[in-house]
Amino acid sequence: MSAGALTEDVPLTFQSAVLSSFLPTTADATALLEFSIDFAGRALKDGADLSVLASQFPSLGLDETLVVAHVESLDGRSRLVPVAIGELAGDRYMARAVHGLSGIRLGGRYVWYRVTGGIGFVRGLTDAAGTPVSTVVEVSGVPFATPGVDGRYATVGRAGSVTVRARAAGTSLAGDEDATTVAGAEVTVNISLVGEVTAATVTPATGAIAVSPGAQVEVSSSVPIKPGSLTTVYYLNGN
Repeated sequence: MSAGALTEDVPLTFQSAVLSSFLPTTADATALLEFSIDFAGRALKDGADLSVLASQFPSLGLDETLVVAHVESLDGRSRLVPVAIGELAGDRYMARAVHGLSGIRLGGRYVWYRVTGGIGFVRGLTDAAGTPVSTVVEVSGVPFATPGVDGRYATVGRAGSVTVRARAAGTSLAGDEDATTVAGAEVTVNISLVGEVTAATVTPATGAIAVSPGAQVEVSSSVPIKPGSLTTVYYLNGN
């Protein structure tokens, strides 16, 4: 850590970890290593240095990029937030916070991902009716999600044609834009959010007959249901 990253001396804990079972794997993105870091509950003013021996990635191809992701809770789910890119320096890969990525500033779990096809950088603004909105931003083709704070975000995407989607947590506000990313370069994508219609499906359907008294009623929604909005429901048998 750099001088002044914290206002006081605190114990630092760093250890390797077994890859978490929930980590997604796709044809183009694979989790390779996971580490746990604890800054005694503090947030760093400046990002910490994190590096891994290059020998840990012996099969890394020329068209592959290392993305360092922080496991965070976004909209009630554990998501992978890209915070740095692995750059080779001598015999080590250094986690570099480039193109607006936040770097290693918080304690928690960090995962090194291998992404094929090259990585481009996406930055921009999110708003609703001209007002900046905090969002969760995702780019198609990669398993990452980024919090857009106060209407600003910075994330990564595979090189090529992508769709950048933003959603305001706990609301029906959402929006998306298509873009073309170039490996190693940055593209600006601003997204205006509008209200989406929420559709719900109930099974058994309304008016269904000959339904078993023990049948389970299931409700599915086109958007996540806010847990705090659920209340006790009483059913009458109609007699």
